[in-house]
Amino acid sequence: MQRTTRGGQAENHDPGFGQGAEGYAKRFGAGLADQASSEFFKDFAYPTIFSEDPRYYRLAGGGGGKRLFHAAGHMFIAHREDGTHMFNFSEWLGTSSAVALSNVYHPDNKRGFSPAAQRVGYSVLADSGFDVLREFWPEIARKLKLPFRGQQKPSSQGSNSPPN
Repeated sequence: MQRTTRGGQAENHDPGFGQGAEGYAKRFGAGLADQASSEFFKDFAYPTIFSEDPRYYRLAGGGGGKRLFHAAGHMFIAHREDGTHMFNFSEWLGTSSAVALSNVYHPDNKRGFSPAAQRVGYSVLADSGFDVLREFWPEIARKLKLPFRGQQKPSSQGSNSPPN
């Protein structure tokens, strides 16, 4: 939603926060509030209201195009608690609520429908990008020989060595 703390301080994003330690603390607090409000609305409030499961589930099988479409489609399609499909209300309403709330404590946010819609759009696209990354991360990590959850580290001792 907003650039805060490190990059925001150096580049003086949200100049209403000021500079120095006080400006950094305000940016840090605003970033924390952005994250907390987004998680509250998208992961708790709206999923509870709509009986929706907001989590992303990997397809993991099938061709790359099918998996890409599945990941990108999560911005519109979610699952009810019983597993049936529904519109992803928690993504759109949660993001919209968090953006509207951020206008309260970000002094230099442009107000109005168009700037808010732009921030919502960027946030939903970023979430969709992370869903695509989640879908393909095991293959990427394997290709780059990076560790990922579920992969066992090879033992440094030989199989015939007695345990210490």
